[in-house]
Amino acid sequence: MASSEQTCLVKMCDNSTHCHQSQRYLDILYCGIHLCFLLLLSLVLIILGCFTALQNCSSKMLIPYPGHKRKWIMSSLLILVLLCGVGEGVLTDLTRNSVTQPHLYVPQSCAMLCGLISLVYYNYLEYWNRPHLTWLLFLYWPTAVAIDVVRLIKQTEEIGFDITIMRQVVILTCIVIYGCMLCLEVNLIRTKILGWCYNEKAYPTDVNNKRMFYRFNYGNLLSKVMFSSLNWLFVLGYQRPLEMDDLGCLPSDFECRNVYKVFKKAYDSEKARALQKNRPSSLWKAYVRAYGRQILLGVSINVLADICLIVIPLAIGGVISYATREYFSEEQPTENLCYVTINEFFRNGYVLVLVICVSTLARAVLLRLSHIMFDWYAIRVQSALQAFTYEKSLHLSTSSLSSGDMTVGQITNHMSVDATAIFWFTMYQPWLWTGPIIARNIHLYRYICVCVYDSYNIH
Repeated sequence: MASSEQTCLVKMCDNSTHCHQSQRYLDILYCGIHLCFLLLLSLVLIILGCFTALQNCSSKMLIPYPGHKRKWIMSSLLILVLLCGVGEGVLTDLTRNSVTQPHLYVPQSCAMLCGLISLVYYNYLEYWNRPHLTWLLFLYWPTAVAIDVVRLIKQTEEIGFDITIMRQVVILTCIVIYGCMLCLEVNLIRTKILGWCYNEKAYPTDVNNKRMFYRFNYGNLLSKVMFSSLNWLFVLGYQRPLEMDDLGCLPSDFECRNVYKVFKKAYDSEKARALQKNRPSSLWKAYVRAYGRQILLGVSINVLADICLIVIPLAIGGVISYATREYFSEEQPTENLCYVTINEFFRNGYVLVLVICVSTLARAVLLRLSHIMFDWYAIRVQSALQAFTYEKSLHLSTSSLSSGDMTVGQITNHMSVDATAIFWFTMYQPWLWTGPIIARNIHLYRYICVCVYDSYNIH
């Protein structure tokens, strides 16, 4: 029986080796294309950054182009998917081949490095304000789509299309992401180079203000997530006590005048709608109309952070099960396929450890970003409500104040106590949406206890 199992294993290795060798030349072409663009993008950055007048650019701000956030999000997803492709190639090489074949994971590594360099290239494209540099990326994305489509067709011809095969899922996901990146480049060319159906926004005055040190709105998405624009404040506060003159001035988005204009416009719109429907105007609907998009974005980020919290106990349970099987030398179930399946990939303990690390890091970043967003939104709401109450109190007649219908104490109470209550509610309202997810997550840790109990009771 042992000899028959060994014979089946040898036959599977031979079939896998034959299947992988047929893909070797296509993988070499795939690797060569990404290496060429990797060198080309790096060469352009080195030449422009070291041998042109752009090397004297000392500004610490950049004005984001249209689609900036989408570009960074899609690039991050691309790097993560290609990292999974590298892990799939290594795992396939270890479990399917008797002799190592680097072409299973080296091309994905080159593509991942090229995706990282393309993101650096795009960052300097915005920093130098040179939109014509996007033509090189416009050439790269369709080339990447074409070679991935050829790879997918070639694999489909040999082993058929199977959604459970990890490699085919990675290739298909990369095709979708590359296509989205191409659409973003087309939109950038349309807006910044050709100017079709696009009105250029006025140059922000904050950039030229030497007393404005808060560059949160004038940085890339990574600096916004990591809040690196505030490093100067932390360094200065570590060196000596901070003074009011060290803080400079606020950005225009946080000035009370602009905050009041946004809220007043939303309230007037709600008031007109209430008059048409013959109902009293709602202050809550005015809040939603003024800051609804920020609320929805902050809640979505908070939900994603809690989803990452759900992934962690499930992955820990999988690691415990994998370690138990390895300790008792149990045979790992292997599919009779040339490549690793999704189930086999995420059953591997080393992959799950990486999943735990990525989920923990993503949760920390997303949770911090969500809290900061709701803090800023709460400050805007409080400032708008105080300014709105103050502006309305100026229109009160002296007879109203003298008759006792409205006193100075009531006005002060509306501006201080009521506005502060709205501030605290706004800051902690995401827990109303994500509380059930956190409560549900407590039960998932029972899964870890079950895995530990089973590991002690095996054999």
